[in-house]
Amino acid sequence: MRKLLFFIIFISPPLFAEPVNKWPVIEGELQDIMNKKVKWATGRNGALVFFTSEHCPYDLDWRLRLIQWGHWALKNDFAVFVINPHNVKNFKQNNLKEMKSLAATLGDNIPYISDPNQKIAKLFRNQRTPSAFVFNADKSRVYYGLIDDQPEPNGLIQKKYLENALKKLIEGDNLTTNSTDPLGCLIPKEEK
Repeated sequence: MRKLLFFIIFISPPLFAEPVNKWPVIEGELQDIMNKKVKWATGRNGALVFFTSEHCPYDLDWRLRLIQWGHWALKNDFAVFVINPHNVKNFKQNNLKEMKSLAATLGDNIPYISDPNQKIAKLFRNQRTPSAFVFNADKSRVYYGLIDDQPEPNGLIQKKYLENALKKLIEGDNLTTNSTDPLGCLIPKEEK
């Protein structure tokens, strides 16, 4: 399956030059897939935003670590958001039933937001799933990219990019890596 995604992942031109550097302002009210209102704000230590899907093999491979670091960040006073910028029209797996399975694992305090028109993804200037954004308490982006260097669920992780970013942010240390190139599926551009 991954070999079939080669063109989509590596050859297709990028949609945006650089991801957003400041916490984006979102007008209007947001709701998660369970129809709960979502407060779009950072936490005491900042915010962690994941972009994921229900169809991309890379999203599914990193799924357990997304859940693990989402819960860790929430316990450490970060606001956490999970956003699916893909739609069921392009990929049938991004249906509400499949999304609710992840939402149940995330729990009540981590909203899973459907963004099929890519309103949020465009504000973040995000191109791929999976990808993680970390913002500090001053609403500046301090990290963007991969969760770690191992896309295989049971593979040996050598570089823990997201973990290092979150922990160094809490400890007040400088990050040695503030971005990595996401490895995953392009977000197809949706027309208005």
